[in-house]
Amino acid sequence: YWPGLARRDIGQLTVGNISETSTYCRYTITAAYPNEGFEAFYRNGDQICIACGDSWPAGAAADGAQECPERIRFTAQSGDVQYDANKVLGVNSCTECPASEVRGVYETP
Repeated sequence: YWPGLARRDIGQLTVGNISETSTYCRYTITAAYPNEGFEAFYRNGDQICIACGDSWPAGAAADGAQECPERIRFTAQSGDVQYDANKVLGVNSCTECPASEVRGVYETP
């Protein structure tokens, strides 16, 4: 067990839009847990972006950029599906969100 790799539950997220002036943490979906009778929108391997803000993510990387949590769990806006996701390899801190590569975008938690 590595405490630094604990999955961080960031709660229920609100769907957002990509903004040229915002930066994002990028994640790859690794698991979906839909409530009975509901379908998961994302499949394993889909990428999402979560907007960075003043309060999230907390903590700074060595270069002073905001460092994104390694592993997260979140609940979809509908409240019907919970997802696990891992940081996209090589994308450690807040950066742009490439629309062509992601399936979903969320506001700052």
